[in-house]
Amino acid sequence: MKRNLMKKAVAIAASALLAFGCSLPAFADSSRIPILKIEQVSVVNETEAAFQDIAIAVTISDNTDGFLATSFGIYYDPALGLTEVKHENAAGFAHSYGSNGEQGIIWFSGASGNPKKTANTASTETMFTLYFALPEDAAPGTEYPINFIWDAPNSSTAYWHRADRTNIIGDIKATAINGGISLPDPNAPKLNKDYLELSCGDTAKLSASNVDGDITWICDNTNIATVKNGTITAVNPGSCTIYALTGNTSLKCSVLVTRDVSYDITKSEVIYIRNKKNRISLCCPENMNFNSIVWLSNNTEVVTVEKGVLTPVADGAASVFALYGNTIYETIVIVELQEETTADTEPEIPVQTETPTDEVEFVYGDVNEDGLVDILDCIVLNRNLMGVSPLTETQQQAADIYKDDRITPMDSLCILKYVLSLLNTVPVTP
Repeated sequence: MKRNLMKKAVAIAASALLAFGCSLPAFADSSRIPILKIEQVSVVNETEAAFQDIAIAVTISDNTDGFLATSFGIYYDPALGLTEVKHENAAGFAHSYGSNGEQGIIWFSGASGNPKKTANTASTETMFTLYFALPEDAAPGTEYPINFIWDAPNSSTAYWHRADRTNIIGDIKATAINGGISLPDPNAPKLNKDYLELSCGDTAKLSASNVDGDITWICDNTNIATVKNGTITAVNPGSCTIYALTGNTSLKCSVLVTRDVSYDITKSEVIYIRNKKNRISLCCPENMNFNSIVWLSNNTEVVTVEKGVLTPVADGAASVFALYGNTIYETIVIVELQEETTADTEPEIPVQTETPTDEVEFVYGDVNEDGLVDILDCIVLNRNLMGVSPLTETQQQAADIYKDDRITPMDSLCILKYVLSLLNTVPVTP
């Protein structure tokens, strides 16, 4: 079958292995619930490219007890062509599968005679790789969902029995994260970065392309970082999200602020050190022997280096050299130390006051039901849209800003515009 000229370009979305926030049945050790995840893959449409299958990985993590028997299914858009299912590790080899291309269903069943040996997966490992062919009419902007399902065509239900023969997952949906294939539109608005890792005191510049009109920048946790005109300033260790709002579009960049940041010597980056508390170090690719590198700073009055670790001394600029075999790598280091405030103290985080025990009046946009419409409601709604946490029936009603009986990113964007005073009222009248 002739396939569309598509080439796999980039891949796994970020992000973070998040377990759903819904309730789970009680059992011995809730920290050992296996997490199943379908990776999300982006594909770039190119005018001339080789015919190529798109690979989707099904991974498992936190499965330290192994399993005795499992059964679960995966649904994919029938427009996709399933070309191959490859078993990758011991947990995968213990499974057999059946598929129905017309319905877009794959159902896996497995049994492990020795669960500790066969499926003990403490870290994240790939169980299967699913290979799909895109349809010939695939166009930029198209999305093909791939989701876990819980009832097979023969009416059997998903389950996961562990080594002691107890079913630790009463509702396996609570530990499964879905994904899919998306074909980004090259003309769609986008940020130059969707993920940044910064050390405290660092700054970084975000810019948007394919955007008409003004951009409103907002950070969902200003205790971690601030943003002004696209310039992010890291404040304290933690994670946050930067939003760029323009027209009906909401773009975002995830930011991780840490005191321990490493830079690859082969990238020739310019490093800024602004806080003595940060641990800034240099590293090398895996094919190099780190212990064979000789380190040298050309200005030890500004910065010193020992085993790749940079220690700022005073404001100024210096070159740090890494000598490896016959190759010399140079990294520019600029020290701009900030004035220290109260020693070793972090800014105090405001304490959230308790919600009154009286019943809160229903308000459109008040997704977290605290009586207010603010950025916290956007965060709760976005977590639901990303499949991280469910909403109650009342919360779903509050989130349905357009009153069309469905919740979409447009509802979240409407709430955010109201929080920023770009709209006078919510909900929006259809």
